[in-house]
Amino acid sequence: AETDGICPTLGDLAEAIMENRQLGTPMSLLIETINATGLTRSMIIVAYDTPRFATEDYHKRAVEDFRNEIEVMCYQSD
Repeated sequence: AETDGICPTLGDLAEAIMENRQLGTPMSLLIETINATGLTRSMIIVAYDTPRFATEDYHKRAVEDFRNEIEVMCYQSD
């Protein structure tokens, strides 16, 4: 399918965004650093609606779940 090539890339981006969210990086800093617009900005906002977890296990799960959620939406959009 046409979008298949970009979905893993979006998954990588989602993982990096949620990793930053879980580490406590301020949302404004992340948006400014990567000059986020459009889809990337929306992904950041959704990620920051997710609670920040204290334990490493929950932190990892949040990152994995967010990546999978974004990839599912990407593959379904084809």
